[in-house]
Amino acid sequence: MIAMCLGVWTTGTGVAAGQARVIGQRESEIAPFAQATYMHPDYSQPANLGYTGGVDATPFMFRGLQLALELRFTGDSGSIAHEYTCSGGLKAATTFHGIRPYATLLRGLDIIYFTNPIATPKGPYARDSSRMFSVGGGAEFDVGPSWQVVVDYSKQYWALDSPLIRPVAFSLGVAYRIPFRHGKMKD
Repeated sequence: MIAMCLGVWTTGTGVAAGQARVIGQRESEIAPFAQATYMHPDYSQPANLGYTGGVDATPFMFRGLQLALELRFTGDSGSIAHEYTCSGGLKAATTFHGIRPYATLLRGLDIIYFTNPIATPKGPYARDSSRMFSVGGGAEFDVGPSWQVVVDYSKQYWALDSPLIRPVAFSLGVAYRIPFRHGKMKD
C-alpha cells in the first residue's frame, strides 16, 4: 500500500526480491511555454504571424497519463484585424521515447479589433468579442533535462454573432518543465 502511494511497484517477496521499479518519473510540475504562431483566420484575411504563451500545471501523473491544467494566451496582427484569445482547460499527455504527444480542450474569451472599422447603422464596427473553445494537440520533444521543443495545432471556435469564426493556429516554440518532486527510486 505504501509502495503504491510512493509511485513504485514491488515484485517478489523477501529482502533479495524486494526490488522496486518506478511507475512515473515525476509527480507534479509546472511548464511555462512560448511559441511563434501562424494563425489562419476563417475569413478572407491572409494568414497572420503572432504568438502563444502560457503555463501548464500538472498536479499528478498516473501510469503514463499526465493530466494538466493549461492557461494560454494567443495574439496575432494582420492587415484586416488583430485577434486575441485567453483560454484555459485540460491537457492530456503521455511520454514515449522522449516525445510527449498531447491533446488539449480549452475554453475562454476572444476579441477581434478591425484595422479599418466597418460602417454600420449603429456606428463603426471596430471590435467584437465572445466566448470561444478550442481543441488541439501537438508534441513536445525533449532537448535537455527540462527543455522541450513544442509543435502545436489548435482549432478555435469563436461564437461571434454571425457567422461562427473558426481560426486555425500552428505554433512552434519551447517549454521549460519545473518538477516539484522526483519519483525515481535510488538503489
